[in-house]
Amino acid sequence: MRYQYQTFGNFTDRFSRAKRGTPSAGLKPEPFLNNNCLNDFAPRFRPLNFGEQGKTIFFQFFNAPASGDDIVKTIDTHVPLISEVTPVGDSVTTQTPNYTFTTNEAGTITYFGDCFSSTTDATVGSNTITFNKLAAGFYGNCALTVTNAAGNVSSSLNIISFTIAAGLLVVITPTPNTPSAGGYQFTRQLSYGMSGDDVKQLQIILVAKCFLKATPNGYFGPATRQAVKNYQKVHGLSQVGLVGPATKVLLNSNK
Repeated sequence: MRYQYQTFGNFTDRFSRAKRGTPSAGLKPEPFLNNNCLNDFAPRFRPLNFGEQGKTIFFQFFNAPASGDDIVKTIDTHVPLISEVTPVGDSVTTQTPNYTFTTNEAGTITYFGDCFSSTTDATVGSNTITFNKLAAGFYGNCALTVTNAAGNVSSSLNIISFTIAAGLLVVITPTPNTPSAGGYQFTRQLSYGMSGDDVKQLQIILVAKCFLKATPNGYFGPATRQAVKNYQKVHGLSQVGLVGPATKVLLNSNK
């Protein structure tokens, strides 16, 4: 009777006497590739050398009991190969971010660090997982492995660090009445004969833009009306000489 091992990868293993028949006492096993045998005739395999992977190792027991056929045992020591496909991202606002990795073998996912997911089964190819709700903060210790059906565990895949932002990003769109930097906002229509602080601000602007050659005094007189007309002409507006809606938009935009 002979024992046969079909090997994959490097391993150290041992036949048990209970696997198939027990040689009689005093019989000598003669391995073809390994002479490291125990006195109880249960051959112990050494780690394979380079080039021996995938070979069949025979152990012949001379004068062994005739009962039973040859025994073949296959040992799969290939570990799943996993790698990152799509990281979480440097900074995200969602508290349940996605992560994608790929594996060449199906198996069970095990999580490490502060990141976990209810997804525990990996299939061959790309796998997208959604992490359980995470608190705001930095995550730099997350990792995962895949264990195949033979119990072989992949190398640890360290997930690239990421940050969960403290809050959602809010985009504020300025309204037409939002002052430009350092600008005055006109709210009422200004015309000849009016007075007030807004008239004075209008005059200040017209002086600064060289449309008015006078000292601002807060009174909308003939010189101010002509300056407004000149301002409107330059900007392609009707030269009505009063500050209406279109002219206010230009002034409020600091043009």
